[in-house]
Amino acid sequence: MKIVAVEDDYLQAEWLKDTLERVLTECAVEVAPTESHFREQIGRWETSPPDLFIIDVMLAWALPSKRIPEPPPEVDEGGFQRAGLRCQALLGENQALHGVPVVFYTVLDRDMLERELPQWPGGVSFLKKGDSQEKLLELVRQKTAKRRA
Repeated sequence: MKIVAVEDDYLQAEWLKDTLERVLTECAVEVAPTESHFREQIGRWETSPPDLFIIDVMLAWALPSKRIPEPPPEVDEGGFQRAGLRCQALLGENQALHGVPVVFYTVLDRDMLERELPQWPGGVSFLKKGDSQEKLLELVRQKTAKRRA
């Protein structure tokens, strides 16, 4: 099973990777640490789709460096507060990836997202950071079982 965790917080990303790979021994987790990295990798995922994307909603455009990629206009307009929503929208528009389930894993409340996503996309679930590890594992098992069936 292959999972992509789109998470810019290093500690959160490491926790997700370590927890999922330790408990779900057949699992391999790839971390996309920023929205720009996500956009760079989407073509590679088309040829080998993961079983699940776990996406933080509030996500940095890029890691600090001397060569930060220029963001597209929608990033400048929308800011980082909802970068995960843009990532999910890119998946929804992508023929090869639109069927891959997504879990928004965020500190935001679900009702905040529902105001911005009045038409909650199919295959998209929500889990608040801080909920139990068991809730995360159960949701991952549920979403990946449907995908592999």
